[in-house]
Amino acid sequence: MVIAVPVGVGAAIFLAEAVPPKPRLWLSFLVELLAAVPSVVFGLWGFAVLVPALSHTVFPAMARVLGWLPGFGGPTGSGFGLLTRASFWR
Repeated sequence: MVIAVPVGVGAAIFLAEAVPPKPRLWLSFLVELLAAVPSVVFGLWGFAVLVPALSHTVFPAMARVLGWLPGFGGPTGSGFGLLTRASFWR
């Protein structure tokens, strides 16, 4: 709620006040389409697509660059786990 309410209210104010009428129609349509998709679908997409992609590309790069910081060094694991980082809690 702390994140969703300000983002939602900010998007509504931006669409109502700052966007010209022609793009406002299309942007509001896209926002309504996002609202129509249940959050479970977004979660499953993240679990099935985003986490494996991040575990093979982003997390190894983070371990190479930020390995000197606690929680970023060591093996990156599969990506499935708390905070999608297996080595975070070591």
